[in-house]
Order: sequence, then C-alpha cells, then structure tokens
Amino acid sequence: MIGNFTGETVPAEIDDAAGWSGAELLLTNLPGASSGSLTLAPWQAVVYKRTL
Repeated sequence: MIGNFTGETVPAEIDDAAGWSGAELLLTNLPGASSGSLTLAPWQAVVYKRTL
C-alpha cells in the first residue's frame, strides 16, 4: 500500500521503484487512477500486487 496523506500531488518514494513497474493495481480510492504512475494525487491511496 502506498498513500499520500497531503493535499499536494507527490511522487511516491519507494525502494526498488523499477521492480514495481509491472505491478498490478488492485485497489485505489480515486477512479481512473493509472496503474503505471508512481505519482499520487492529493489524499490518494493505492494497493499493488507484485509477482516475483
């Protein structure tokens, strides 16, 4: 799970971001969210599934 707890659009800062590029977006609180972006809208939360 990745969450943005601010009122600003921010890039997600995660370790091994390149390894998450093919992850499947399972859940988000914003309709129409892109599965390929690691930039989060204000108050956005996402849950990804990554297969190793």
